[in-house]
Amino acid sequence: MNRRFGILGPLRLALVAMAATLLLRPSGAGADSFDLSDLLLEPGRPIRLLPRNIEEVDRAAEAFRGGDEEGALRLLESAAEKHPSLPPARAILAMLCFSADRVPQARLLLERAASESPEDPTAYTLFGKLALAERRVTDAKLAFEKAAGLGPPPSWTELQRRELDLTCREGLATVAEARGDWSSAREHLEAWLALEPADATARHRLGRALFWLGEVGPAREALSRASGLSPSLEPPDVTLARLFALKGDVEQAGRRFDRAIDDAPDDPRPFVAKAAWLLDRGLPGQIAPLVDELGRITPDSTDLGKLRGLLARSRGDSGEAERHFRSLLERDPGDAFARDQLALVLADQDDPEKRRKALELAEMNARLSPEGPRALSTLGWARFRAGLAEPAEQALRLAVARGESSPDTAYFLARVLDASGRPDDAETLIRLALGRPGTFFARDRARSWLDDREADGGGDAP
Repeated sequence: MNRRFGILGPLRLALVAMAATLLLRPSGAGADSFDLSDLLLEPGRPIRLLPRNIEEVDRAAEAFRGGDEEGALRLLESAAEKHPSLPPARAILAMLCFSADRVPQARLLLERAASESPEDPTAYTLFGKLALAERRVTDAKLAFEKAAGLGPPPSWTELQRRELDLTCREGLATVAEARGDWSSAREHLEAWLALEPADATARHRLGRALFWLGEVGPAREALSRASGLSPSLEPPDVTLARLFALKGDVEQAGRRFDRAIDDAPDDPRPFVAKAAWLLDRGLPGQIAPLVDELGRITPDSTDLGKLRGLLARSRGDSGEAERHFRSLLERDPGDAFARDQLALVLADQDDPEKRRKALELAEMNARLSPEGPRALSTLGWARFRAGLAEPAEQALRLAVARGESSPDTAYFLARVLDASGRPDDAETLIRLALGRPGTFFARDRARSWLDDREADGGGDAP
């Protein structure tokens, strides 16, 4: 063990990490860069480097699904000999492994493919996509640049050449966005749109890049064109409002939300977006009129139920919050958000049966999302409320290590530390959490704990 940090070394590191995040991250998101976690975790455009309707490839896929990997590889090698436009056999087999969520095996196959076919870009495009999925942005940049530099083999079809260019452009645009390099993002997105001018996603992303370059007018034009191409995209002023909020311009964000509502008074999306923004700022009292309007527009919508549940939680009304989240979960048993919120609401109550149910729900979410920091945070709190202090601390420390830094998570961990005889560490976290603006459902309980400690040096937290 590293004696520099003492017996609590790993915990001290977790506390430092949480403290740094709470202190350095402005409310809402980073002001100087765009949070692209959604893009980094999504697969993005599919890689269409495989010619279609090749019998051996179809048979190889069937063999792979049947567990005959060696047979699948032999079929792919035979296909590659007959069809020079095919990528290397091991690269195709790696694609099959990715489709089966067998990432370690796919990685090894790609290493072999890159070694055996050093002039083929396929392995590098797949390495780039994998690196983005794992948030290894620099590795992704190197992989996509290598693929673009190699270019398509002479035997590739025109469609494959175009797809290689598109895949590299999208990947490098995502890298640039993640780094806040908006000029490079613009360059790659415009090149992408030159090949696919009707791609709504690329145009929407271009609008965001233009915003960060200070070109608000062109940004709105790009966002409007994107929503025209794909009505499922949110209205342009909602996106601009979110971007102004990220930038820290509260006044402009509010104006853009209001403009979006005025332009489409029967579209629920601007109402939901503004309500979420107000909740994130810790202003639940201003949400009620928006919730009322949503009730008029979409009285049975899931978003309305979620907002009503969150509003009840912010008021400390566990009974009403439980009713809303339970109703959402009954309507859709797969709703992870409703399950998470219901677990938190039940864990906060004194009924032992409800606490048991909270732990059951939290464990289910953690099984379904084992890498999810929010699920781990909820699991930690549910364990603590069920009397399982040590497993609770393990889950909460893991949540912090994976980036969960909400004030409520800080409060959960503080309660665990206090219960295990570490009130000084608990006080550090609670003071940090109370110093953060925005939504903090346990704010009153945290203040009460701190008041008790200042008054008599400790005491049971509410």
